Amino acid sequence: MARFTYSELFGSSFSQDANSFTVQKANLVNVGFTPTGHNTAEQLLTALLLRFLTYQEGHLTSESGEPIINELGEPLTFANQKNWSKIQGFYWAYTVAIEKKVPYSMHTLILNLLLPSTVEHLSPELFK
Repeated sequence: MARFTYSELFGSSFSQDANSFTVQKANLVNVGFTPTGHNTAEQLLTALLLRFLTYQEGHLTSESGEPIINELGEPLTFANQKNWSKIQGFYWAYTVAIEKKVPYSMHTLILNLLLPSTVEHLSPELFK
């Protein structure tokens, strides 16, 4: 299985050292993120997850960003989950949830971490 590159997941300006890693917010705008000086943790996490998902599945587009369609007028899609790394993800569903009589949009993302069957506890060290 191929591994993701840093630039695929975090953008071309990603950097890291022994103490920190840096993701430029400008690398997340293609997934609808608007950089500000006070983005919330939820905004940042959502943008990173959506950027990850763009390499997992989606629609093919031309260089100008227009969808590429088949003879039936349907957009051509791709799904790379089985071709990448030990981490696979996809957009599962959109539903409306009711909490205390208030409707909320609920978007479900699935993240699969593929490890040997003997591994019982998840750790970042398992992905060296």
